[in-house]
Amino acid sequence: MISKHGLSTFFVKGNVNMNYKPSKFNYNFQIDEETVGLYNTFTQALAALRLEEFSALERGGDLLSLADQRSCIENGFLVPEGRNENALLDRARADGILNSNTAVYRILTTSACNARCFYCYENRNHAVSMDRKTASQVARFIQKRSGNTSIRVQWFGGEPLLNPEIIEYMTMLLRQQINDNNLQFSIITNGSLINDELIHKMINDWNISQIQITLDGTDKEYARRKNYVGLADPFRTVLQNIQLAIQSGIRTVIRLNYDYNNYSDILQLIEQLGRTLPHAENLRVYAYHLYSTDSQNPADQHRQEEWFTIQNALIRHRFTTPEQAFSLWIRRTRCFACQTKGFVITPEGVLFKCPMAMTDSNAKVGDVWNGITNEAAMACWCNTELKTQCHTCVFMPICQGGCRAGELGYSSEVCFPQKEFLDEVLRKRL
Repeated sequence: MISKHGLSTFFVKGNVNMNYKPSKFNYNFQIDEETVGLYNTFTQALAALRLEEFSALERGGDLLSLADQRSCIENGFLVPEGRNENALLDRARADGILNSNTAVYRILTTSACNARCFYCYENRNHAVSMDRKTASQVARFIQKRSGNTSIRVQWFGGEPLLNPEIIEYMTMLLRQQINDNNLQFSIITNGSLINDELIHKMINDWNISQIQITLDGTDKEYARRKNYVGLADPFRTVLQNIQLAIQSGIRTVIRLNYDYNNYSDILQLIEQLGRTLPHAENLRVYAYHLYSTDSQNPADQHRQEEWFTIQNALIRHRFTTPEQAFSLWIRRTRCFACQTKGFVITPEGVLFKCPMAMTDSNAKVGDVWNGITNEAAMACWCNTELKTQCHTCVFMPICQGGCRAGELGYSSEVCFPQKEFLDEVLRKRL
């Protein structure tokens, strides 16, 4: 038995004299005619077993050698006969939703944007920028709820750099009221407005620890998809600004948005980035698939092949590592939207749980003046229960019910997105 240990933090070493059963979170896949791969989605343990070993494990492990029994117990492949694995996950999920040590505030400094991305879910017909009165109340709202919690503030939009004054003003207020050790600031921007002056502010005044910038292709494809207003050479501008961010030392994350129509161009973009960007420790590049709501759309039909080709290109150019590209991890909850301490705050100070739900007035959970006023909407997002079918799914520990926005109809993505190419991911990890 060849094993690779994962994050076995939920399990303790067991006594081989007890009665054991196979974990309900064991996922098996074929390696070759004589070998089976076994991955436990709860402990993250991964092993290659001979067919006879796998057969013995499936029957409770009594026929395994003592050493192999102990290894299977320690890695969570075998669990005590009376253990309720769902109950362990349910408790961890409830604790993560209700008692998270981190509060996340995604704050829209403005809903205005200088780009017109076709896939954007925000309503561009109503552009509003946050004023100082609202910003002051946002800071009070955050401070009042802070306690000893770690706070992550994400500047968002629209394009957040269209309203830099509010970023500076609110950062000043928060740093006056909350210990810097408990504050972390990041920004999600299209990168078109970054310059030397703003980089200086990000480092010295705004305390920005991370910048995320999205690229959608090379020169012409990028310009077509972003559809900027009044920006003559957007690709070259943004690429230069990315280089400014990297050189400043701020952690810089580039997200590559791709679908069936720009997949080839994204591969060209990775090659170009490999030639033009430095291999810096503060740079990460990852790819994100734009999901189609049409199940017959070719955008969803070649995801496995596309995804692997893109990941391998990113690895080849050292923008990521195999461990990062093909990683899987246990989740205590879904995303910050499903935690009681996670909020999206609009320029008017309205509270939502997820940016994808901001166009639905019924999804409003409150505002920064009155706090939570829609307990039903809040409970809808922060529900600790999952669908019935989730409790019989082997992927529950790494999915936790999938995207809540998708489940509620705000997005097309619902379930664990790597499910369809999990076997190949696990083979690569072995």
